[in-house]
Amino acid sequence: MKNSKFLKFSAFDLMSGYSKGEFIVSDVIETVLEYIEINERNLNALITPMYEEARSRAWMLDAALARGEDLGPLFGVPVVIKDNITTDGVRTTCGSRMLENWIPLQCPCCKMLRTSWSRGDRQGQHG
Repeated sequence: MKNSKFLKFSAFDLMSGYSKGEFIVSDVIETVLEYIEINERNLNALITPMYEEARSRAWMLDAALARGEDLGPLFGVPVVIKDNITTDGVRTTCGSRMLENWIPLQCPCCKMLRTSWSRGDRQGQHG
């Protein structure tokens, strides 16, 4: 793994590195996704992996960083949301076959997370 150092960084370390231009969100996300893909085979912990969505969000945050926008308190910090927490427009099963096709439309938790990721990221703040 090319940049495994990111896996040991705290949220503070990530924010500091982004602010100083030492690395970008896409680099961190690619490292985290590679780690997940390697270990998920044995863990089977993710019910609905969202790799492409994570990459897309990282690119959006990189663009916000390049524009000099205000960084939210969790800007660029990778997050995994447990499947029993509703997520906007994403299958949320709560580990139950009865809910295997349930896709909630609105989630206050997701809205707060998006706001924390980037104060300037208005596109992702609906929901």
